[in-house]
Amino acid sequence: MPVDSISVLLPGAKLHFPIALPKDQKALMKQDGIEAITSGTVILRVFGYLEYEDIFRISHRTTFCMYLDRSLSGFSNCNTYNDAN
Repeated sequence: MPVDSISVLLPGAKLHFPIALPKDQKALMKQDGIEAITSGTVILRVFGYLEYEDIFRISHRTTFCMYLDRSLSGFSNCNTYNDAN
């Protein structure tokens, strides 16, 4: 079940988070790994950041965190680590 969180989506940004592995990489996700995620034993989180300079050469950093839903239907935001300056 998704949790409440702040999220950052930059103006004009388009995000695509495919959850299906390419056919040649399906062996990377073993059945026991899938079952661990769907049972809630394992939580697959993705954490990262973007750093950039705006048109005034001011540095900015955007952090993000998301996790794969137990239904394997998509990602939800973590309740922390989503921020931008």
